[in-house]
Amino acid sequence: MLLVVLFVILVAWLVIKSKKVELPRFEIALNEHRIDDVVMKAKDAEYYGNLTITTSDGLSDLFDNIELKGRGNSTWGWPKASFQIKFNDKTDLFGMGKSRRWVLLANYFDKSNLRNALAFYLDGLLGNKYALKGKFIELYDNESYVGIYYLTEKIEIGKENIKLHDPYGVIVEFDNYYTAPDECYRSDKNDCLVMKDVVVSENGNMAMNKFTAAFKQLEKAAKEGNYERVKELGDVESLAIYYLLSEFTISPDAYCSSFYFYKDGDNDLIHVGPGWDYDLAMGNRLWGFGFQEDLYIPEEANALEMQYFENQVYNGETGEFMGVVASDLIYNLLQIPEFKEKVDKIYSERLMNKKKEVLKFIADQALYNKEAAIEDRETWREREEEIIQAVGSRGNEEKIRAFLHTDLSAEDAYWADVDYLSNWVDKRFEYMDKTFGDSI
Repeated sequence: MLLVVLFVILVAWLVIKSKKVELPRFEIALNEHRIDDVVMKAKDAEYYGNLTITTSDGLSDLFDNIELKGRGNSTWGWPKASFQIKFNDKTDLFGMGKSRRWVLLANYFDKSNLRNALAFYLDGLLGNKYALKGKFIELYDNESYVGIYYLTEKIEIGKENIKLHDPYGVIVEFDNYYTAPDECYRSDKNDCLVMKDVVVSENGNMAMNKFTAAFKQLEKAAKEGNYERVKELGDVESLAIYYLLSEFTISPDAYCSSFYFYKDGDNDLIHVGPGWDYDLAMGNRLWGFGFQEDLYIPEEANALEMQYFENQVYNGETGEFMGVVASDLIYNLLQIPEFKEKVDKIYSERLMNKKKEVLKFIADQALYNKEAAIEDRETWREREEEIIQAVGSRGNEEKIRAFLHTDLSAEDAYWADVDYLSNWVDKRFEYMDKTFGDSI
């Protein structure tokens, strides 16, 4: 399969080799601060300044008084951080729709820089109508280079985002990892549900109470195997799509955090999505800042059952496996034959024959990003030692160095990362086709 991937890359390279691809340039000039100041302070601290966006054709737009703040959980506090940009007015960036808030993903632990973009692409292929869109850019602090970033939509309510209209319409995140206890609304299992956005702000508490009550009913119906009741309460297609995306990517956050739901008032179903947070998925051995190869055998592993429902959640602090912190909603749904049939049908019809298309997406995007990604690797290479020390402190330093290709040039390391991801996806398709495609 490696030869196929290399052939696809070669063909694409022959098409564009005569010109250098310039990614859009985002130049931020903060008032009396630098971007490093943002990284050093609290994540929610707000900074203001100007943003100049220069497109690949040389055209520039200046946006005054933008707000910049940090974002992220496990990835916050590392040298290359992710950010949120807030404009004064709703702004359409690169045809992705108008919004005031946009996210810049650093992908610091994903040296291919491709995993989030690929996961959003897969989410769209599976049929999630709110699958996120994005575009790679290069970020500058005034004229100082910061690195390659993935500009994407923020998960929020809006005409160009998730369209909710009911006064009690709400977006909710299932988050057992990072949300403070006093911000949680609790399921019957004591799992944490946290409000991320609501149509009418003053209705937030009531909207969450209504959502939590409906969520408890959905969990109960799934546990009892009552599929008819499940369909009355939840959007089973979106549940199946989320499961397939989580299973394909072997996302370490699946069912525990970055697990998004939305509901447009009392008369709406509970919907799942869009997918979010995949930089540590798809075979990224830096997951959990450990080196857990057992959970990343792509041609064999059933991620849901291996990671969560056989008590196989790895605690990087203790070096041990800890108890289940995941929702069992979809696990219980999978025990219902009709839901499993829905999963198989969606996979067979929408993703089973898309391997070449997905591998081409990786190859095309890798070539498009090449110059920027290599420069980013060179810029941050010395700081990789911090990752090695943090992860390798558990006796895995040699494996981490090999995974980060510290013995290769920045360019060779980049292509090794792309090749690793391509081969992982190729093998994952083999497993997914066998598991979800043969029964249709």
